[in-house]
Amino acid sequence: MKASIKDVLIYLLIAFFLLSTVFGRVLWFPFNISVVSGYSMYPAITPGDVVVGVHKDLTGFNVGDVVVWCGTLTHCIIHRVFKIGTDYVITKGDNNPLPDPPLTLALVKYRVILRVPAVLWIPLLTSLLVTYLYMKRGTILRLLYGLREVEVFTYLAFLFINVLVISLVPINYLSVPTVLTTPSITLERVTLSSNGAEAVIKYNLRDLSLMYVENCVIAVEDAAFYCGAQVSNDSVIVEIPRKIYAIAISKPLTHVHFSLRVSLDKGFLDGEYSVPLSWSRLVVEPSGPSLLVFNPNYGPVNVSYIRVQYVGLDEVFGTPKPLGVEVLEPFTVDGGRSYRLLIEGRGTYAYVTMRYYVGGAFVEEQRKVEFE
Repeated sequence: MKASIKDVLIYLLIAFFLLSTVFGRVLWFPFNISVVSGYSMYPAITPGDVVVGVHKDLTGFNVGDVVVWCGTLTHCIIHRVFKIGTDYVITKGDNNPLPDPPLTLALVKYRVILRVPAVLWIPLLTSLLVTYLYMKRGTILRLLYGLREVEVFTYLAFLFINVLVISLVPINYLSVPTVLTTPSITLERVTLSSNGAEAVIKYNLRDLSLMYVENCVIAVEDAAFYCGAQVSNDSVIVEIPRKIYAIAISKPLTHVHFSLRVSLDKGFLDGEYSVPLSWSRLVVEPSGPSLLVFNPNYGPVNVSYIRVQYVGLDEVFGTPKPLGVEVLEPFTVDGGRSYRLLIEGRGTYAYVTMRYYVGGAFVEEQRKVEFE
């Protein structure tokens, strides 16, 4: 019995469907057709819908795309891309509260380009199948009449289906005992670097890994600033901008507060932390005909008043005599930096008085500078 062109086309369509649904998970195939089960992508995709995907090598994928990734030959997930890293990708179901654990880029197979609702394809496929069986009823009846041993035929058919299903399920040949551990994370300490540029948050981790910092915000009074942060093994390093200290030292504040959202390999961590601040007086030392002013604080200190009293010696009696007073321009010393204040060489020596604000109070410093 010779098959018609219509039959050949139907057989090719069935073969294409099988290749795209089954073999596309194992071998490279340009298209994939999958039937959705579950409500993780509801309401964008509902159970029973058919999605059509194109291989990622042909289209690529970006954040926001719906992709098909397969953990095993029989377990594939259809979720939306949440984040893409250098060698990993994180997906999330639209209806799930949390993203999936990070997975390698190789596990992503297809990018979904089309969704066919179940209410559309199921009635259509059923009507086409019923129509085809009705048109081929004569051939089917003759085939069944030729198979007199119906029991043998049924047994062989179910045996083939069982072998096909079992072959797609991975088998563990070694018996491995299952050990369940409870992931945990606790804060060990929060420290500030010697120059105040970074705050280091160290954790105690159990069956957990820090992946990346999703959000970092520093709060100062009523203002909030985004901050840079990165993961280093079991710690998070937070960069503290200098402008934070400029605000803190003018108040003054005793702590800097910041909040983090850290992505873990098994979820997320939201935390709020603070680092203590202490303010010190300037270190002022005479250095020849000048004063060397060092600021040990993290923030800048503004010296708002500088008064210089010049003193000479009487030529007859050798006693001190005032030569005049001069008020110099204010200056600012950045945190951790030094400033050299030059004094004009007038007379024998001079008394320099400086006033500045630090630690919530005004401070007055006086030093003697000798010219000879």
